[in-house]
Amino acid sequence: MTRHAFARRVFARRECAGPIRAGFASGRVRAVPLLLALVLLLGAPGAGAHAQPPAPNPPPKAAVVEPWPSTARCRSGEVLARDYNRCLYEAISVSEKVMEAALANAFAVIEARSDLLPSQRNRWRVLLDEAQIRFSMYRNFDCQSVAPFEGPRGIGNFEQRALCLIANNERRAEDLRRRYGEVPPPSAPAPALVMENIGTRPATWLTAVAPPLD
Repeated sequence: MTRHAFARRVFARRECAGPIRAGFASGRVRAVPLLLALVLLLGAPGAGAHAQPPAPNPPPKAAVVEPWPSTARCRSGEVLARDYNRCLYEAISVSEKVMEAALANAFAVIEARSDLLPSQRNRWRVLLDEAQIRFSMYRNFDCQSVAPFEGPRGIGNFEQRALCLIANNERRAEDLRRRYGEVPPPSAPAPALVMENIGTRPATWLTAVAPPLD
């Protein structure tokens, strides 16, 4: 029910119409208080139609997180698709070389561990090489089979595959550098022992000789 309809209904009621008309006729009711009462009545919270609750604020949109962020060497949308494709190929090659250099450095660090036995160093190198092979198998399967589904169609298939390879190679190289560090510099050779001249001393001949003949 609207406010105006409610007001008309109130004034139309029999018990209110008589006193109000009598008051106007006798002059006991003034117009200003009556208008004030009408305004208060129409402005009461429950007098008009039920107020609609405010619409809830829409939830903020979550930021879109790229599964494989673009590499700093190649920027999508800034160059032609052909040039962007070539840039990704070159970035994959560079990341492979960086990872291989970090692995070679790790082998050199192991070889420089003079506190280990040769058999222990050899076992360490074999296990690290096996770990690298298994990492490459996981990386290839994840980037070749899973990553293409995580991006848009079209160039996204190759783009996600390339970005996955680059990111995994860079993380592996950084991890090897952090764990093994740099090859320690060669230690200084030990000083040679100086033989002190002890002079001439009598000695006993140990070689058997024939007895002298008479």
